[in-house]
Amino acid sequence: MERVVPIGGYFELELPAGEEYHKTGMRFNLGRSCLEFLLRSEPPDTIYIPYYTCSAILESVKKLGLRRKFYSLNKDLEIELSEPISANSRILYTNYFGLKSRYIEQIASGYKGALIVDNAQAFYSVPVDGTDTFYSCRKFFGVPDGAYLYSDRVKLEDYYSLEVDTSIERMDYLLRRHEFGAREGYDSFRKVERSFYTVGIRRMSKLTERLVRSVRYAELADIRKRNYRRLHDTLGSINQLQLPLDNAEVPLAYPFLPERPGLRDHLIENNIFVPLYWDNVLENTAEDQWEYCLTSRLCALPIDQRLNTEDVNRIIDVVKTFLNGK
Repeated sequence: MERVVPIGGYFELELPAGEEYHKTGMRFNLGRSCLEFLLRSEPPDTIYIPYYTCSAILESVKKLGLRRKFYSLNKDLEIELSEPISANSRILYTNYFGLKSRYIEQIASGYKGALIVDNAQAFYSVPVDGTDTFYSCRKFFGVPDGAYLYSDRVKLEDYYSLEVDTSIERMDYLLRRHEFGAREGYDSFRKVERSFYTVGIRRMSKLTERLVRSVRYAELADIRKRNYRRLHDTLGSINQLQLPLDNAEVPLAYPFLPERPGLRDHLIENNIFVPLYWDNVLENTAEDQWEYCLTSRLCALPIDQRLNTEDVNRIIDVVKTFLNGK
């Protein structure tokens, strides 16, 4: 029976009408759901995973009972693996901070279909043809969940048979931040984050699908690139991690690696909130490993669409004050 759209009555949330950025991707509730769905479709004998990755990736692989091997990264956050990828194996690579798209284009053909690209930090990156690629929405935009998967391996009937998720119970922290500020919404945010470890593989909710069609994608991308360049122009000469911005890339954050430890705590004390990527890495690496250094010292300085020139200048001032020992 045809669904009849109601006329009149109370108003719904007003949202601008627009289009999704990833119009041709399969819509999922979470990035980890994309990965798990992909690996369930064709389970590999072994999956190679970077030491420098989030616990959600590790949990998804563990849940499926797959054999995993860790690999290291070089100073440019690129794959450092001495052994060849065995037959019927996959290798997962993260597009770190949205700055490694060119590198992914270079290596995709060499791995001959074995590569899986985690673009959770690279929402705007274009998927390479024939390469399994997934994205996360909430790393870049104020939405409760949402993800996209590009793959020629999965069966569409399996995808369409999935239950559609609901997101209303995940909206609390987004609304609390509007009403009361970031600190007051943080506990609610953490509660939602923890809930993702138990939610199943589902398709994107109707609410999230509507929300992502209201995002001003081009405008927000320009702001991110502008803020990144401002930080790099000022701090690049003292940054131990050199990742210049390609014109085609839209970064997640400005990855700043200071020589002196303790900057993250100093930033938070000054109401500049920077995430930790990722505390589980400290458990899987030794203190002399590059990935341990990245997790313990790297500061992902915010550059997102909420920041104006004054905000970026305040970040620079706080960083310089710390590095000067004041």
